[in-house]
Amino acid sequence: MIFSTNLSTASITNDNGFSVSFCPRDVNFVSDVYDLAEDIRKKLEEQPPENKHDVFRIARERDTWARERVDAIFGDGTSLAFFGRVNLWTVTDMGTPIITNFLMAVIEEVDKAASTKVDISPKLQEFVSKYEGKYGNV
Repeated sequence: MIFSTNLSTASITNDNGFSVSFCPRDVNFVSDVYDLAEDIRKKLEEQPPENKHDVFRIARERDTWARERVDAIFGDGTSLAFFGRVNLWTVTDMGTPIITNFLMAVIEEVDKAASTKVDISPKLQEFVSKYEGKYGNV
């Protein structure tokens, strides 16, 4: 038996040609991305330490943390291939950290996928309508 998920994928490519592909309609993927975005937002709201040594230590810790999360979502080695050794909390010309810009690009693809109308096949609609009366809206 052959089974197709018939799910589309999206890709984001960096300047060096490395790309990550993902399914922007996958609920597990979307949940992971939004959880990471929320965790990053909380970290950005924390007050920075006054001691310069603590600033560098925290920057390294956050970089390691963010890389682990990116690799968990997109696959091992993604953060190194995508960002090299640059700290993911480095502020870009947009005034936001690299990790935030990356997630904004991913979320943009997720939003596009969510707003795309999906046509339900007549066969599926017929199947679903059989059960709507019995079980309510399916």
